[in-house]
This record gives sequence, C-alpha cells and structure tokens, in this order.
Amino acid sequence: MRAILHQMLHCPYHGLTRQFFLEGKVMELFSHKIEQLDPGAASHGATIKSSDTERVHQAAQLLVHDLENPPNIMTLANSVGLNRDKLHRCFRQVFGLSPFEYLRNQRLQTAMLLLQDEEINVTQAAIMVGYANMSHFTKSFKSMFGK
Repeated sequence: MRAILHQMLHCPYHGLTRQFFLEGKVMELFSHKIEQLDPGAASHGATIKSSDTERVHQAAQLLVHDLENPPNIMTLANSVGLNRDKLHRCFRQVFGLSPFEYLRNQRLQTAMLLLQDEEINVTQAAIMVGYANMSHFTKSFKSMFGK
C-alpha cells in the first residue's frame, strides 16, 4: 500500500490521464484494504487452514531473508512443508500475489528505501536486492514507482 501511495504522490501524468491513474490507484488501495479486513474475500469462499497460513508467512520470511539469493520455489515449498502447487495457491490467498510477485515487490521496495536513505546509485541498489539485469530492474522499478 505504501508503494501505491508513493505512485500516487509521484504521478507522472497530467490532465485526464492523471485523473484516471489516480482513480485506479484509489481502487487498488481499496482492494488491499478490503483484503486486509477480510482475507478470505478474494478467495471466493475457499478457506485456508491456520497451519497453512503460518507456513505461507514462514515462506514469505524465507523469501525476503536474502533478497540477493532467494530460494527457488521447490526449495521454498520443501522448507515450509508444502508442495509447490499448494504453496503457490495458499500464498496467493494470503497475500494476493504469487511468491515471485511478492519477492519482486519486496526487492523493489527495498531498492526504493536504499535509494532514498543511502548514498548509493541505482546499479548498486539493484545488485543489493538481487537484480543482475539492470534494464529489467529499471523496467520493474519504473512500473512499480513510476520513475
């Protein structure tokens, strides 16, 4: 939600395009807030066991523990005691994102904080969060933050 607010505050558009962009971001914020208030709302009635929820949160912690070298999906699933498909499905129910999307968002948010708080350049920030391809990092960063 912080990333969405940042995108809204630094909206690169003007006029009607800006209005549409901001309205879309407001709807995105509402969606996240609704999901926080009622985590099962997006899962269309499917329930997830509390033990699976705990495993998903454990998986999320493992993903962000070492952003430069995160575990692959099979290693991650084995580490938390779920099979790959169940981890992916439960992860999406808990966070509304796939494990890869969650990792990407965490990497980009960390890079943003590094660039704001420290005197490092974009290349250094990208490497610190695990991006080897600078153009891919730049494209992802711009897509998330609008700059």
